[in-house]
Amino acid sequence: MWVTVERILDGAPTSIGAMSGAVAGLVNITPCAGFVEPLGALGVGAIGAIACVFAARGLKKLNLVDDSLDCFSLHGVGGFAGAILGGFFDTEDGLIYGGDGLLLAKNVAGAAFGVVYSAAVTAVIFFIMRLVMRMRVHEEQELEGVDLHCHSEVAYGKTEHTGKRSAVLTEGPAPTLLTSTAPSAAEKPVEV
Repeated sequence: MWVTVERILDGAPTSIGAMSGAVAGLVNITPCAGFVEPLGALGVGAIGAIACVFAARGLKKLNLVDDSLDCFSLHGVGGFAGAILGGFFDTEDGLIYGGDGLLLAKNVAGAAFGVVYSAAVTAVIFFIMRLVMRMRVHEEQELEGVDLHCHSEVAYGKTEHTGKRSAVLTEGPAPTLLTSTAPSAAEKPVEV
């Protein structure tokens, strides 16, 4: 579903989108696994993936959160969506199977509690960590590239927006390739 949304909105699917979609489907089905039929699982995965892809795009557009791996969009939104969708697709009490909505209400309340609890605990952990360490690299290190600064290599290169896709530029330091320092077969001494 993720690559279908990419195809519609961007004109082409991406391999990153395919991998993100696979993760989104697994996260979406986790809260209701064992309570839905295979067809329901497909529905949960499809609807949940749509929620995840739009959450990821929305966060990128807002540019307020540094979530380079879409962790919140996939795991936070995906888990929340999966919990709520269980209230629809549960084979015993789900709305699609004639449930009265009580399970859906319980799922929404549980998911909302999970959001509040996770946010509170994360805020406490973040506050404590800020007391003893930096939570972000220096701005000049970020502009230079964290991979180059911390690992002495270029992981992604600089990108330039060229329409609907980004193209990697070749300027800047070339990636460092790891090579073996062991002598080749031709260089090894022959023992007699």
